[in-house]
Amino acid sequence: MPKAFAVDLTFHGPITIKPPLLSTASTTYVVPPPSTFFGALYYAYASYVGNYQEVVEFKGRKCSPMVNWVADEKPILIDATMVINEPLHQQPPVTHTIERAFNWIEKRKKEQEEKQVFTVGYIGLSFIKSATIVYVVRDDYLRDLKRAAWGIVRIGRKEGLVSVDRVYDVEPLNSPIGAQLINALGYFPHDAAEGYNVNLYQNFPDPRDKYTYCGGDVKLITYAVATSPTRINIKGIKVDFKPVKIKDESYVIVRWQ
Repeated sequence: MPKAFAVDLTFHGPITIKPPLLSTASTTYVVPPPSTFFGALYYAYASYVGNYQEVVEFKGRKCSPMVNWVADEKPILIDATMVINEPLHQQPPVTHTIERAFNWIEKRKKEQEEKQVFTVGYIGLSFIKSATIVYVVRDDYLRDLKRAAWGIVRIGRKEGLVSVDRVYDVEPLNSPIGAQLINALGYFPHDAAEGYNVNLYQNFPDPRDKYTYCGGDVKLITYAVATSPTRINIKGIKVDFKPVKIKDESYVIVRWQ
């Protein structure tokens, strides 16, 4: 039986999350995809148990050890989503770009002099002050993963330093409530529910697909990003998903299997 918990984070600077298979000169996701949160928790857990392995052999390929958690017959991590904690109209997660100069030195064999060569690329940055990640995990790992979550130190690439402020349990909506509609926040697969309107979609790597962590043909899933509270009819939520209450009368929609 899956369980869920939340992690409150403070971000200490801009973050960059590159779409897979793109070069260094690339944009960034507006919000980090679920696979990024899977990796953040996995490496915190690995450090917690004293395992610092960064590459594993998986079906003849060199992969992130994260693959063993998602390609297993009973996946340990089931889903993850994020809610930005400040009002988006005041502090939107706008993507900015900066120029980054690269240089390398080519020695001329005959003249024995150095030649400087420069190129300019760009890297996308997203600015988020604080956020809450909701994880859905296998129940027998809940206790250890909640402890390990305190060790999350970055989101995405090395620039994305964060600190954990709080780790706590959250519960899915298992019984009917008085209202038929709920306020959904964060992001969720666009086909997880029916009857809602959002104006932002992102194609994220499938967090449960082995190629997300091994390279190759990455399977993408279209996610609806609720940049403000989005009204969703409870009856429109698919059976594989559940709404999870995180604050006040707000919910996130997460896979529950």
